[in-house]
Amino acid sequence: MCPYCEVGSYLGFCNCLASGQYSCMFVYRCTAEHRWKALPEMENCLLMKEKMGVRDLKPTEHKVRFESGGKLYVEVDDMVYKIDNPFDHTPQGVEIERVDGHVYVKGYAPKVESPKEKPHKTKSKKKSKK
Repeated sequence: MCPYCEVGSYLGFCNCLASGQYSCMFVYRCTAEHRWKALPEMENCLLMKEKMGVRDLKPTEHKVRFESGGKLYVEVDDMVYKIDNPFDHTPQGVEIERVDGHVYVKGYAPKVESPKEKPHKTKSKKKSKK
């Protein structure tokens, strides 16, 4: 049984604490045993997987939805950005930084050098031959 499924009485309902919905859709009433039983599909419940698999993110981190082809799909505000994955695994959350309008994983952005000042050339006084 899912840890987020709050089992009620046989005549009542089972509440899903993960979604906040009134009843869990992965249970059924067993008339032979007069109790609620889990359906086999409960193992595939995305709400349970999301709750159990996601650690609490820091306030500065953004959720990684998934990884595909060496790219991380990161949720930032109401947008999902495709960012190069600098890691050899798929993290659950990453901190981001913006450089020149592009989004990068913090610490892996390309280095932008500030324009260096050129040294002033001083004109040497040449002795003119007369």
